[in-house]
Amino acid sequence: ETLQRQPQRYMHIHTVLLSQFPDLDKMLSGLTSRPKTRTVNTMRASLDTLIYLKQVLKLCPQLAQALERLVAEDKDTRATSMQQQQQGKSSNGGAGTPADPHVLLEALQHALHQPAFTTMEMLLQNWLTDSTTYSKSSTEMRHQECFALRSGRHSILDIARHNFQECVEDIYSIADGYSSHYGITVKVIFSAQRGYYLQVPSEAANRLPDIFLQCVLNRRTISCTTQEVTSLSDRAAASIEQALQLSNELIQVLMDDIRRAMDGLFVFADAVALLDMLCSFVHFIDVSSGLAMPYVRPIMTASGELLIQQGRHDVVASLQKLGALFVPNDCRICSAVPMCIVTGPNGSGKSTYIKQIAVIVILAHMGCFVPCFKAQIPLRTRMLSRIGTGDDMEHNTSTFLMEMREVAYILQHANPSSLVIMDELGRGTSVLDGCALAVAIVEHLVLVGALTLFITHFPQVPQLTALYKGIDNIHLNGPAVAVTTAVGPHSGTSTSDTTGHVQPDALGRYQMHTLAKGACDFSGGYGVAMAERCGLPTDILLRARSMLTHGADIYPSLPTYPHVRILDAICEIIHSLQLLKQTKDGSGVALRECLTTQRASISAGLAAAILAIIAADQQHQLTGTVLESKQNDDE
Repeated sequence: ETLQRQPQRYMHIHTVLLSQFPDLDKMLSGLTSRPKTRTVNTMRASLDTLIYLKQVLKLCPQLAQALERLVAEDKDTRATSMQQQQQGKSSNGGAGTPADPHVLLEALQHALHQPAFTTMEMLLQNWLTDSTTYSKSSTEMRHQECFALRSGRHSILDIARHNFQECVEDIYSIADGYSSHYGITVKVIFSAQRGYYLQVPSEAANRLPDIFLQCVLNRRTISCTTQEVTSLSDRAAASIEQALQLSNELIQVLMDDIRRAMDGLFVFADAVALLDMLCSFVHFIDVSSGLAMPYVRPIMTASGELLIQQGRHDVVASLQKLGALFVPNDCRICSAVPMCIVTGPNGSGKSTYIKQIAVIVILAHMGCFVPCFKAQIPLRTRMLSRIGTGDDMEHNTSTFLMEMREVAYILQHANPSSLVIMDELGRGTSVLDGCALAVAIVEHLVLVGALTLFITHFPQVPQLTALYKGIDNIHLNGPAVAVTTAVGPHSGTSTSDTTGHVQPDALGRYQMHTLAKGACDFSGGYGVAMAERCGLPTDILLRARSMLTHGADIYPSLPTYPHVRILDAICEIIHSLQLLKQTKDGSGVALRECLTTQRASISAGLAAAILAIIAADQQHQLTGTVLESKQNDDE
């Protein structure tokens, strides 16, 4: 809130000061570790570390001063606002004194003032030249390798620098000579991979002399070189490498002195990282506010209920161009009723709903504003989730095995101060096993007391509210009206237009995405309806609806179908005849024994087939009688 109230100071800190900081993690890593082998890259990394540190020490007082001014101005603004409020209200109704909002920023300001920084700054000033500065350009950083340390520290180092300067000056003079002699504009270019080379306009390709070698045609220029330039570039590279080796010995001595007083650097790095995170939060909220999506400061409590009014999912809402298109929903879970069973049709937004609750809780614990109209978040020590249907082929782990491992971890670590979200548990096994596991896990989590959001399609799970007072049922409304449109293979999210009317998604559904009390209606066949909108054949849909209607009678009778018994009998006869064919070329005794054995098997198979045919005829007559009686009853 303080950063939001002072936008100019915030922008100066965020866009001007913080953007100039180098990689602090890389700097600390270079100071705390010693390379085992000396290479060109390790020597360059050591020098870069000192340049990073010099840049940090330069920006540190500027950042501390900017924070001090921001806090002072906000205190004045806040004091003036409170005086105006007290003048407008004679009594405050016994309200308590609000907490100081500047405690965190003042702590960051204090962390930026480290006494050891003065010693480090003096060491760097004595060793590094004034022209050695940090740059995000790698080319500029490489040019400073030779001249980073002050002259007079090492005589051979000064000679190597002089040789490098002479080589570079000769390269530029040769390029000027080429320009005047051939009438072509010749520029000197440097790259870390190629070194120094020449560059001429592409128009000179037809009249380029033969002394130019390794020509590479670019869009508007030609990169090339000559033997003289290549020789001087190699000599310059050798001088740089020699200078790096000599400089590295001196740099390691300097870094040893800095390591003795670098404890404050870790505190400083944490403070800068936290300030950068806070500024990122403000920037994120400012950008999202432009999309008409409100963000509020959450009320954090030590315990109590989890209350969210008109909550939204940040990512889904931002992907829908305008935040007003997202359908917000409430959430209320308390310790007395910690378990919330979420049901609803496919595509109604169940997964998005529990994910948005988790995102809001995480953002609140990070110290960021949350996407809703009001939020009261109890402190959570753990955030446990089981979402998705992934497997692990590398470790031979199936979907269900991975799910059970994650659930086992959740059950072992869940406690009353945890937030648990589970999405459609038990999909990877049989319906009976999945339902049994879902019921048992819900009962366990209710007894543990962890705040839980549990999505399921099993109708038996919401019935647990009759046994446990700590369970609440909610559901999300699915398609309200179906329209006939051309559908594709992808499902979309329904939205509302500017007038507030719900618009159909890519499958022609009017998704409501609104939350309601109680469990959803499991008898509507919403899965089959989704399959129909995705283009499944009509005969498959008719068969599926028939099984939905008579499923309880169909499944137990499958093993006793008459035609199944007939096929089994015929298969047994065929198997016996194949055995006879295999033994026809054997001896008489063997053939006689096989015929005796198979005669009984074939006779039994024929008898079973005849009995099955009789049973099929009887069942056909019985089915016709039943259908006729049902038709008479309907009439």
